[in-house]
Amino acid sequence: MRAYRELSLDERVEIQQRMRARKSSRAIARTLGRAPSTISRESPPCVRIVVAPIESGTRGRR
Repeated sequence: MRAYRELSLDERVEIQQRMRARKSSRAIARTLGRAPSTISRESPPCVRIVVAPIESGTRGRR
């Protein structure tokens, strides 16, 4: 297992900018050479991106 390396301030800023640009955690991780789990831990729950929200009332109808 690799030793954990803390994120630098520059990496944190990069993550924040890319999240605002609605990039996925996996895309950000690839760019920074980090694990996607590292990126998702950096994002607060209210900032996480929802890929496909389900509209209420549309499930189960035919």
